[in-house]
Parts: sequence; structure tokens; C-alpha cells
Amino acid sequence: MVLGPVLLGAAFVGSTMATLDRSRSTERLGLAAAGVRTSVDALCQQLRAAADAVALVTDPAARTRAADQVVGRGLAAAVRVTDTADRTSYATPGGPVGPWRDCAGDPPTGGPVRALAARVQLRDPAGADLGTVAAAQPVDPAFIARLAAVTGVAVTLLDDTAGTDRVTHTTETRGVREAVLAAAGTVDGDRVVETDGRYVRRVGPSPGQPLPLVLSVPGERPPGLYAALVGAVVLAALLAVVAAWRLARVTTRPLAELAGAVDQVTRGDLTARVPVRSRDEIGRLAGAFNRMTRETGSYVAALTTSRDQLRGHLAVLGDTLASTHDLQRILRVILHSAVAATGARAGAVLLLDGDGVLVGRCVEGLDGRWPDGPADPAALRVPVGAGVVGTVAATGEPLRGRWDPDRSPAGEPSCETYVAVPFATPRAAELSGRGPERPGHPPA
Repeated sequence: MVLGPVLLGAAFVGSTMATLDRSRSTERLGLAAAGVRTSVDALCQQLRAAADAVALVTDPAARTRAADQVVGRGLAAAVRVTDTADRTSYATPGGPVGPWRDCAGDPPTGGPVRALAARVQLRDPAGADLGTVAAAQPVDPAFIARLAAVTGVAVTLLDDTAGTDRVTHTTETRGVREAVLAAAGTVDGDRVVETDGRYVRRVGPSPGQPLPLVLSVPGERPPGLYAALVGAVVLAALLAVVAAWRLARVTTRPLAELAGAVDQVTRGDLTARVPVRSRDEIGRLAGAFNRMTRETGSYVAALTTSRDQLRGHLAVLGDTLASTHDLQRILRVILHSAVAATGARAGAVLLLDGDGVLVGRCVEGLDGRWPDGPADPAALRVPVGAGVVGTVAATGEPLRGRWDPDRSPAGEPSCETYVAVPFATPRAAELSGRGPERPGHPPA
């Protein structure tokens, strides 16, 4: 989950940086090519103006002096005057060696470029053709260095327009020169190629720009970009491993412990507890599980205690029934066992007499529940089918619920809740002369 976005991000950053770097380098090379054309064109215009200044002089001697003045003022490095047969009639001393590359002519097929020249026609006052005047400027390392300084890129002048095997002048460093020239051999037109972190483009020769030049510019990508991206991916992988280990320790391990504790509880071991290692959701779940098992264990212990007490009371009741025939004593033991087993505050045992009336024979905890005086078992008289006790005696079905004084006979003692259980099911209808009457007490 972590490596996927990181790899996509690294690929996106790498491709974006490469595209942006290529776009900016291509733009720089385009501006540099325009700068080269402008500089060469300006030089050619200057040479053409110098040649025109010499050609306008009609007197040969004055023309010679004009040529010397043009060279002396730095408008051209050399001036040469030729006749119609292309014979040199005058040349300023110290001019660059030939051949001179014509600014306006078609590009030559080969050969090194030693100088740039602008030629104009030499005519007499009548307009007859007398020859040409050429003004030249050498193409030397200083000239190439000036082009590099003006354009802000590395400039290489090739010996041959058809290949890149020989170089006349260059501002490239030795470390990248061979790679740049090799890349230049694969370039045509205005296309830009990349090699060893540099972008390369060919400029010329073309009409108006007769120099075969190679321009190159270094890329702007950080040198360690890809290494940094690989390092970021590796670091993200390590962090992902650490995060997964931490997640397994913080989340998976507590869940496994909780599942193990649940298995113990399902096998009946209520002493199982889960270590609470944190305060997050899993920690709160572990705490809730521990409280649940602790409270469940308390409930089970209480039920076990109640069961043991019930067994003890039943054992006492069985021993009493087996050892005595005293009905009153037996009834007291039964009542005491029932009160203890149910946790009741009071209780009573009523038996049916010959008139079909339930008469109290044994009571416990009923003091103060009769307004007329102390609790007398014989005063507890309830007809069969009337009230809670009478209904239980008539139907033979036990009842429990809340006591309703409006629907209970006066003979029953007041209480809040009740549990009434029959010993037997007498034929209450025959004894009382009416059908059973069951009150609608809601169950408790």
C-alpha cells in the first residue's frame, strides 16, 4: 500500500523533471540559435558596409587608401579587390588565409571555414563591371568564444558541413566533447538530442548563416535526482516495513490475544484476561472484555452459591421429612427453605380446610402486615379462587408478579411482589362452588 504511491510519485517526479529539463534546454538552444544567426548576420552586415565603402571610391589609389582605413578602423580584418578575371588587384596585408566563406552565397560543400566575407560589385562611373571588393573577418577561437559568451551555450565550429569528425574551434570541455560531437552526427534540422546530461543542436550552414556550428547546453536536472528518487523509494520501503511491524505489534497481536481469550471463555474458563497494552480502541475493547469476564465470573459464583444453598435447604427438608411426622414442623421447614431459596422477606403456608377456605398454618416475617394486631397464622384466610393464593390453589399453576391491593381479598397480607406456588391441585370449583378466578397481574 505504501510502495505503490511512492513508486508512482517517484516515476511522476522523474518524468516531470526530465520533460521540464528537456523543454527548458530546448528553449535555451532555440534562443542560442537565434542569437548565433543574429550575431553572424550583424557581422556580415558590417563587412558588407565596409566593402561598399571601398567600392564607392573610383580612383584606384584612393580605393587602396580607403581599404586600409576600413581595416585600420576595425570594420574588417582584411579587404581584397579583384578584377573580372578574379585576379587580386589589391589586398590589405595580414588578412586571414583562405578560403573565405561568403555571407550571401550558397553554402559550400566542404572544407574548413577560415573567415567570413561580404562581397560587393566594383563598377566604374559608367556602370561597367570592374570586379569585386571583399571585406573579411577571421573565424578564429576568439570569434567562437564571443558567440558562446553572447548566446550562453557551448559552441563548436566544424571543419566539414557533412560530418563531425573534425573540429576547427570549440568551447566544449574535453570531458564531453566526444559525446557532444557523436550526438551532433545524429541531429538534423532543428531537432535536439540529449547525451551525457547535455542537450545538442546543429545550426547551419544555411543562407545568411554559412557557419556549420554545434550548440550544446547542460541539463538543469539535479545531478543526483535519480539516485535521490531511488533512495526515497528504498527509504519508503524501510518505513513501510517498520510501520507494518509496528501495526502488527499494536493491532494484530492484541487482536490475536483477544481471540485466544474468547476461545478460553467458550471452553468455560472465565479466568481468561487480555493484557491492556494501549488506550486506543483495541485497549478499550480489551478492558471491556476483562470486565465482562470478571462480572460473568461473579454472576456464575453467585449462581453456584445459590445452587449450593438450595441444595442444602432441600437436604434439610428431606431429612426433616424423613425424620419426623410433625406437620407443623415440616411446614416450618418448607417455608424457611422457600424463603431462603427465593431471598424473600416474608412468607406463609396455607392449607385448605373442609369449608374450601385456605387457612394460614405457618408464617414468617409477616409482623406488622395486619393492621388489627400481630400476625396470627389462623387469621390468614383466603377463599379458593379468590386473590393470588386462591387462584393458585384453584388452578394449580404458580404465579409471580406485583401485588395489587384493589384486586386481592382482605385476607391476604400486603406486599410489593409475590411468588405463590401450590403444593397440590385441589378441585377448587367443587369446594368453593364457583370457577377459578385468575387476576391479571403482570409478570415480574
